[in-house]
Amino acid sequence: MEKVPLLEGEEIVSSVWCEPAPLFLTKKGWLAVANNHNIPTLSRLHRVLHVNRIKSLQLLVKTKNKLANILFLTMILCSMAYASYLFISNFGIESLVDSTTFVSTYDVEVYTVVDDIVLLWCFFPLSIFLVGSLLFKKNDKLTITFLSEDESESHFTVKTQSTDVTWTQNLLIIFSGFFYFIINWGGFQVLIHPYAIILGILLFFYLKREKIFTDLSISRKKIKNAADPGNEIIHDSISDFHSHLTIFLGIDDIETLQNVSMMSSRMPPEFNQLKKRVESHDSILSQIVVHYDHIFLSPTPWLSCSAVRSSTEKLLSFRVKKILPKAPKNKNLSDFRNLLNKHDTSLSGNILRDIDQISVLGNSAVHNMEASTSDYMSMLEKFVNVVDWHISNPPTSIVNDDE
Repeated sequence: MEKVPLLEGEEIVSSVWCEPAPLFLTKKGWLAVANNHNIPTLSRLHRVLHVNRIKSLQLLVKTKNKLANILFLTMILCSMAYASYLFISNFGIESLVDSTTFVSTYDVEVYTVVDDIVLLWCFFPLSIFLVGSLLFKKNDKLTITFLSEDESESHFTVKTQSTDVTWTQNLLIIFSGFFYFIINWGGFQVLIHPYAIILGILLFFYLKREKIFTDLSISRKKIKNAADPGNEIIHDSISDFHSHLTIFLGIDDIETLQNVSMMSSRMPPEFNQLKKRVESHDSILSQIVVHYDHIFLSPTPWLSCSAVRSSTEKLLSFRVKKILPKAPKNKNLSDFRNLLNKHDTSLSGNILRDIDQISVLGNSAVHNMEASTSDYMSMLEKFVNVVDWHISNPPTSIVNDDE
């Protein structure tokens, strides 16, 4: 579990650990990495790639490694279970509390049942652990092909070690070492020894070191996310991360190699007409809404609806700041809509209804991560109306009139 400081409104859908740092997928469709700095009002997420630039995904999951892990797990559990049987049948269950008899039975020159128990309890699991670490260390990988800034194709690969293998191996070795410790040092009563208590405290601090360092850090302020006050992120497996990506890209989570098609290729004829109307204002609109083109480039209807809502919010935010330069800071589309309804005389009832519809459909798409093509076309048509209205009625400050 990792604590990630987020600004209000930022939300992480999925993350995967890939050396040397985790890769995050945000609700707005950005692949991002952590950017550690000391400016509390700036995002700690460095956005590196939007999903609308992704051309294909290729997931390679080495299932034979998982099968080997299950086999190793079975062998180790059977070994430790048989060792437990030998221990209890020969020395009695009371020897778990006081293993003096067990220890005194050990003879360096003679091979006894004690040697079998130690071998099956400790050394055999350790050998399996080493073999698994050497042969099956690296598992799954996800190759993401995308369009770079010069429109040429490029790619990068996310590699990660199987979570199941790592957790299983660590857990079994801890159990193995624990049993060896209590037997070799006199049984469970050793756990109340001062040295054992100190060792336990040190082990606890080691396991919780990241959380402790984060909580005690003075230079790094935490920026809480209203939706997730703790900002604690549990990294997904590479397969789960891939599954989340397919939701953003609108592709089936079945094939090994998956090509992404843009939603614009599946749109009705009126789509191009609406797109041309928006792009006719590009020189002005691109200065207000930097990534407004995500409206047309996103691969799924719900992500396109999200882009329309976000673009509308930024456009109205710009308009509010022009009309009311001294207005208090507002945070969402509803706030901007209400202020314009009160102070913008050019805002007609039709435009107000268009903004409301964008808000309703956009919120539904963002929260449910689902929308239809008709929802998107309806939002796009209303966004075009809002853009045309804004361009036709340049905002001017009314601060002097209010004063």
